[in-house]
Formats: sequence, structure tokens, C-alpha cells
Amino acid sequence: MYGFEKVTIEKVPPEGHPAPMSDAPEVPVRRASIRDVAKYAGVSHTMVSLILNGRHPGAPETRAKVLDAVEKLNYQPDANYRKAVAERSHPRARRKTKVLALVMPRSVQQAADHDDGFHSLTLAGVLNGAKAMGYEVLISPHDLKSKGLPACVMNDQVDGVLLDDTFPLEWVKLLTTRLPCVYVNRYFEQTNAIFVTVHWAQEMITSVNHAWDRGHRNFAFMGADTGDDHPLGAHRLFFEVMRAKGAGLIHPELSRRRPKSNTLVDEFFAEWLDCDPKPTVVLTDDGRGVRLMRLLKENGLSVPDDLSIIGRLGHPNAAKCDPPLTSYEYPIKEIGEWAVRMLVGAIESNRLSPSHLLIEGRLIERASVKTIPVPEELSDK
Repeated sequence: MYGFEKVTIEKVPPEGHPAPMSDAPEVPVRRASIRDVAKYAGVSHTMVSLILNGRHPGAPETRAKVLDAVEKLNYQPDANYRKAVAERSHPRARRKTKVLALVMPRSVQQAADHDDGFHSLTLAGVLNGAKAMGYEVLISPHDLKSKGLPACVMNDQVDGVLLDDTFPLEWVKLLTTRLPCVYVNRYFEQTNAIFVTVHWAQEMITSVNHAWDRGHRNFAFMGADTGDDHPLGAHRLFFEVMRAKGAGLIHPELSRRRPKSNTLVDEFFAEWLDCDPKPTVVLTDDGRGVRLMRLLKENGLSVPDDLSIIGRLGHPNAAKCDPPLTSYEYPIKEIGEWAVRMLVGAIESNRLSPSHLLIEGRLIERASVKTIPVPEELSDK
């Protein structure tokens, strides 16, 4: 274990979203009925039942209306959920399964099976955490095209759910109406899930400072679009950290949000070649950093003499490339362990409040960042 610092922030969600670690809202005296939800959403109660039970996806706008009504009216959709709510009020009556579901896309399961250095570490952390807490883990691969909830959830076989990788927001909203959920190293708004992630803001501050202290002033960021509304998106954090240092980007267009594609690195490299003066350091993820390193070599350039690169994630490939890549290492196993602790805490305390636990990683310094003299025109910054 690295002994990473655990940080619980006071407020990550935007205005209008429940504050982290707050108490769960009180249940109204009269619980809303399925007909109340149907009336609020402007659909039939049959459609509400089909959507909430995963038997009919419904049109996107219809699903959105139903889920909004469920949230606004605090509707408890089925007998299993009503039973769980009653048992949360009377813990002694609760018969827990002592089983947690780890739900992941099938592609993620395949990556974990092949020891990919990310999802495999998440799995190891989850299994370690569950064993320490006296719980079993049921691994449930999920087809992202499926609109229905996992069978283990529908059949009330598990006490809570851990989510690895990205799932559709509406699907997660539906899942959180039934069971406590913890999202592993992902964050998005407007859900009643618990989130356990790396401390992304600290990651960006640490990486920028590392290059800054070595004389770099002409920065660039390379990454896929996380969306303008993502409160913790890497692009937004990069620009905020640079503004906080009072350093404007010489080529801000180079660090723009780019569509996720297989040609992203090639496009960035071609644009970097045309820059004058060229950025001396780029921040990116490990995979794209290794790909960029190859492109530089293929064009007679090198790292770090022509361009310094700082990655993030701590993937095993970062240490194996030539030169080895400086990278901010995510505490993946520890994130998995803490995700289980947070989930079990919600199950056993009967508190389902949204919260966000941030865990700091560490920068592993290797050979991909060069110390350079600060240009005279930037020496006062």
C-alpha cells in the first residue's frame, strides 16, 4: 500500500445536488404510487412499470420523464424496494445476502481477465476489500446495448452494486432506485450514487508543477472530449491550473477538446509540428503518451529533447517504453478497496446519501521530462 491520503471534499456536486456525505432525505408520510408517477410524467402506469422493471426501454424522452418523476416524487418502484426501505428503518428485520455485484461492460471484463494493469487492479482491490469486510463479490458482465438491469439486481440477490467503467446515465439512475451503488473512478452529476475516484485536481496540479519547476512555460494538453458540463473534466482542470499560475497558453487551440478517435494523437502531433514556438511539454494519458513518443521517433525527433511528456494512470507500459514515461500513478487497487468500504458502509448504516471520496496518487518521475532554461520573455512568469 502506498499510504495515499484520503480526502473527502465538502462539495463537488453543483448547486441543487445533495451535498456529499449529507443525510438521506426523509421519506414522505404518504409514499407516491405508480399512478402518481404516471400522472407526473404524462404516461400510463403500465409504461412506468415496464420502464422501471427493465422490460421496455421506452423512447428516450419518455424514459427521461419517468425517471425525473421517480426522483421528484421519491417513488419506491416495486415490492423489493419497498421491502428494502422498510428494512432500512428496522435493521434487525433485514436479511442481507452479504454479496456485492461488480457490474462492468463485457469488454472491461475481458481487459481485467488479461491483466491490463487498470481494470485488473480495480478487480483485485474490490476482491481484497470485500474479503476484509466479510462480503462476497458477484462479477456481472453487462451488455451496454441492454436496457434491462442485471438479473442479480432484479432477483434481489445482492445488497449493493459497484460499477466499473462508464454506463448510460439513465441506466444508472434506474439502478440507484433499487440498491446502493458505488461508481469506481468515474464521476457524473444528477445521480444518487457514491463516487470513489482519484483526486483529479491534485493530479493536474502536481503534473503541471513538475514541469513548471523544470523550466517549462509553453504547455499543451492532449485528451479526448469530456464535455463542457463535466465538473472534473481533465481539460477544464488543466486550463484552471494554468490560469491559477498566471500563465496563458501560447497555443491554446492545441489543447482544445478533441473527439475521441484513433487519429487523435496523429492530429495533435501534426498540429504540434506547425506550432511556433512549439510547446515544450504535453500532459496526456499513458496510452496516448506512448503513441506520441513513437510518432516523434518515426519523424526523427525524440523525448525529452524535442518534447517532454507527462502521462497519467500509472499503466505498466509507461515504465517499459523508451525513454520511460513520467506518469501520475493512480492508486487503482486502493480505489477498489475504498469503493467496497463505502458501499458496505451505506448498506450497513442504511444511509444512501450521495458522496464523493477522492484519493491522492503520486507522480512517478522517470526520463520523459527535460529540465530547460526558462525563455527570457517568460522568465518573469
